[in-house]
Amino acid sequence: FRPPPELEPAIYILTAGGKTTCFRCKLEMPHGIALTPDEQHLFITDTSNDGAHDDDVELKRDKSVWLFDFDAATGTISGNGIWCFEVDKGVPDGMVTVEDRLLVGGGDGVYVADLRGNLVGKIKTEYTAVNVALAGGGKHLFVTCDVGILLYRNWREHVK
Repeated sequence: FRPPPELEPAIYILTAGGKTTCFRCKLEMPHGIALTPDEQHLFITDTSNDGAHDDDVELKRDKSVWLFDFDAATGTISGNGIWCFEVDKGVPDGMVTVEDRLLVGGGDGVYVADLRGNLVGKIKTEYTAVNVALAGGGKHLFVTCDVGILLYRNWREHVK
């Protein structure tokens, strides 16, 4: 499917000047990212080893969402991170923020949290929700999955 990673799992920051720095944190395999609308915080998913790489790395299989401080002016991520929640099935994948909510794809649906990372509900799906995107000023939700793309008009009405 893909070759093994050339770099250790971490958060790498490439500045406009071309300098690369590594932000080290306790996440096993940082993957999905989403900024809060005010750009002061950054959500990062920890998907751990997804089994797609032929490597000997044995990880704990973390499947959680974390919140870090972010300085948009300098591009600096800071702090130890705040654990927000863990998905029930699969691993957290693509995510997006809108107004007052974070939406995260997972193995059994789209997880919905507030902008502090507190889980408030889920839009259950029959398929693994891989990536998510919003349209209509944040009113409608597109979800990619193995069979195609799901559209939730007025997505907030589907949160349980």
